[in-house]
Amino acid sequence: MHILIIPSWYKSDKYPNAGVFFEEKARALKKRGHQVGIIFPSFLDENSESTISYSEFDDNGIFTIYQYVKPISKRSSKINNRFFLFRLYHKAYKRYVKQMGTPTVIHSHVYKYAGMFGAYLNKRKQIPHVFTEHFSVWVNLASKMPPSDIRVINDVLKWSNQAIAVSHFLKGGLIKYIDKEHDINVLPNMINDIFFKKEKQIIKSSKFRFINVGSLTTVKNHLMLLKAFSVFLNKYNLDSELYIVGDGVLKEIIKNEIRLLKLENNVFLTGNLSRNAIKTEIKKSHVGVISSVVETFSIAGIEFMSQGLPVVTTNCGGPNDYIREFNGVVVNSKEEMVTSLFEIQRDYKKYNPIAISEYIKSNFSEAVITAKLERIYKAILE
Repeated sequence: MHILIIPSWYKSDKYPNAGVFFEEKARALKKRGHQVGIIFPSFLDENSESTISYSEFDDNGIFTIYQYVKPISKRSSKINNRFFLFRLYHKAYKRYVKQMGTPTVIHSHVYKYAGMFGAYLNKRKQIPHVFTEHFSVWVNLASKMPPSDIRVINDVLKWSNQAIAVSHFLKGGLIKYIDKEHDINVLPNMINDIFFKKEKQIIKSSKFRFINVGSLTTVKNHLMLLKAFSVFLNKYNLDSELYIVGDGVLKEIIKNEIRLLKLENNVFLTGNLSRNAIKTEIKKSHVGVISSVVETFSIAGIEFMSQGLPVVTTNCGGPNDYIREFNGVVVNSKEEMVTSLFEIQRDYKKYNPIAISEYIKSNFSEAVITAKLERIYKAILE
């Protein structure tokens, strides 16, 4: 099968981990013998000297086209910029077909703008189209969604042979805004096979270690986590540690909060790490923590559990699909976070790391999720 994946964001030199789950899905399909390609047009930075940059190359077996353009002007309307971006999808797609032929299936990710272009190809060229929504805007800002976006998502769904949400939480948010005739299935994100690759044993930290993985942005709610962790250490007179993996716009604010709370000896920022390095840090840890305001899924959660770690998570939506009594706890406030950090450290030995890891392998591995995706592709081709 020839599958063209169209993401709404993707990796770059500046952001090497952007859209990593799109690439991992593509590579998982490639492993199973499918021909897979990716096209990704987007805007360059305002200060870039280049007006337009285009490249096509074989990215370790996945034919990829990047087509960038600088915004028309700083004052140009979003409508003009969006129109220009949509035109770039056309150019990238035409170049792709010229090199690789017409795909059997289009799989777009996120309604703007990849989903819109996937819908266009389905409507105008009758290419079967699978659409997956990941974007938290439908559950985070649902009450503020403009009518234009609601029209867009319904049009995307109209011209999709199958629509997918990555969690029941996200599906619930979407259902509020879509026409009744549209159907949405739930197919979760997958976990990279490297997390199940057997390696030499890594010794856990001598201190009890919690780990959080995610970009340093407002939605990840690190400031609440730091305040809760400070109370947790002082209230229970503990010397546990917290590793925060990731980078982002709030880095300096978070570093300053660590200083204000006098947590320099207990909280450590690692910056961005490779998948293998993240796995190593998880294996050194005892408990995973998700502190987000909202998550449509949270791959970090299943990465923690793949290494046998129980998870403490805020009631942020997506993780509710995989948190069970035997593998973690969901909290609703900073106070509950404090209590749960203590209780999960106190009761750590009651959690069975093998059972936790096997649960993830049985439900979220590349083999399991890719097989389900193949069944979807085959069904819409019948």
